[in-house]
Amino acid sequence: MSLEEIRTLFGAFQHSDRRPRLFDKLQTLIGAAGEVPAIRHIIIDGSFVTAVDEPGDIDIVVAVSAEAFDAAIWPPREYNLLSSKRIRQAYKFDAFVVPVGSAAYAEYLDLFSRVKGAPERRKGVVRVIVHDQE
Repeated sequence: MSLEEIRTLFGAFQHSDRRPRLFDKLQTLIGAAGEVPAIRHIIIDGSFVTAVDEPGDIDIVVAVSAEAFDAAIWPPREYNLLSSKRIRQAYKFDAFVVPVGSAAYAEYLDLFSRVKGAPERRKGVVRVIVHDQE
């Protein structure tokens, strides 16, 4: 999805400004991710992409190239978007950083596609392509 589609479907004002504020943080994160070539796409889940009036946060998977994930040292600007801990600190999102195509990536995609309270049911997830190099 594009950011505009996400804003329209999930980031609009409902009963409070909670959704627009979360969307603004997401937009900032995705904009910063565009400056990190290793980030391929971001998968978005959690109460933000459901019908919940007051979502608590946004859950994301940051899918990165295997080479970047295996790097021992990242420049600080990149580290802030390749570290789950840093993303949580900066954006208050539950974030998981995994290499594209890895077992961990498949596990998070499977987890994100399950319906809370009915794990046998499946749902779609939202994906924003950051760098189309897959």
